This record gives sequence, structure tokens and C-alpha cells, in this order.
Amino acid sequence: MPLVRYGGVWVDPLPNIRSGTKWQQRASMDTGVSRWSWQYINGSLTIINDESKKALQYSNTGGASAAAHIAWAGAGDVVDSIVYARIKTVAAGSNNRVYGVIARGGGTAANKRGYLLRYINGEVDIARYNGSSVSPGLVHPTLPLKVTLVNTQGNYLRFKFRCVGNEQLGKAWLEGTAEPDWLVGSSAGAFTTAGHCGLFVGAGVDTYAASAFQVAPL
Repeated sequence: MPLVRYGGVWVDPLPNIRSGTKWQQRASMDTGVSRWSWQYINGSLTIINDESKKALQYSNTGGASAAAHIAWAGAGDVVDSIVYARIKTVAAGSNNRVYGVIARGGGTAANKRGYLLRYINGEVDIARYNGSSVSPGLVHPTLPLKVTLVNTQGNYLRFKFRCVGNEQLGKAWLEGTAEPDWLVGSSAGAFTTAGHCGLFVGAGVDTYAASAFQVAPL
């Protein structure tokens, strides 16, 4: 699905999530990185040209996972939301490619919290920050915690993550393929307060680019 320009931002022309709920355009790739902030500082953010459009490039310096979140007026923390992103690997310093989106993110670098939808070495899963480490999600009644999906460097992967109440649902699909139904699920109820929605990268000296990012509070 081609991107369209909306208010100075390249976004996907996605439909309403439900009646009366529209995607809020919360990513401006054209105005520099000042509207983004590392939640757990471990790298750098730059704006690059990609496919004749702007993309947010985030480089991890290794040693620990990190997350970048939207950080400007009107982009407050939310409890229930759907997060969408379009992300690819630009360069990988190791085979440990880990990237995706975060919801209800918060805490400090030493005591993180939040739910993650990740691509991790040929799989897509739901996980959670639990203090200084990342733990698996909790068993969902109908969906697995992880599925196999192989993506290669330079190809975009699309993510959609629904975090409502004590349920987390996620999907990821390759650029140029049809959007699937929800693929993975978790029933974790540890984090119930509002938090950041943003981008997530795992430990490793790797570089990623996100050319679309949207959030819809529910």
C-alpha cells in the first residue's frame, strides 16, 4: 500500500480502527528529530532520505535495548491504544536483529516497563519490559506468543500492536503482502497505567529506519 502525504507526514492511508476512532498522525519525519526522544538512551536519532521520502533512522550503540518515543505537545501518554509502524534494518553489526514497537512504556533505564511487539531473528513475538530485562508475554487463550516470520535487511516490515486492558494483540507482515489477522497474543496485566507509544530496538550495534509511525488511543 503506497504512502500518502498528510499534514507534512508520510503515512499509510489506513481506515478508521472503529467507528469514531481515527488514527492520530503523531510522527513528523520532515521536521527533524526534536519531536522524538529516547526513552532509554542508548543510541542516536537522525532523519534520512529513503524511497524519496523522509524516515527516522535510529542507531543502537550496543550493550542494551532501547526505545524512542514521541515527545511533543499533544503526544501524551495513553493506556489503551493501537500502534502502527513501518520499520526496516538499514545495517546490522550482528545477527541479533531485534526491532518493533512499544506501548505503555515508562520507567527508567534501570527499571523499564512496557509491552513490546518485536521482530527477533526470524520470529514475531509479544514481550514485556520487566525491570532491567525483557520477559516473554503471558499465555493468551487463543493466540500463540510468537510465530515464525523471516525478513531480510533492507525490506520493510509493518507492525500493528493493540494494547487494551490486560490483553495485547500483535501482527507483522512483509511489505507488499496482505495484512493478516492478529497473529500473536498475550494476557499480561502487570502494566495498567498510561505510558509512551514508540519504537523499540534490541541490544546490538544495528541501525534501523522507520518511515511511518501512528498511534490511535482507544
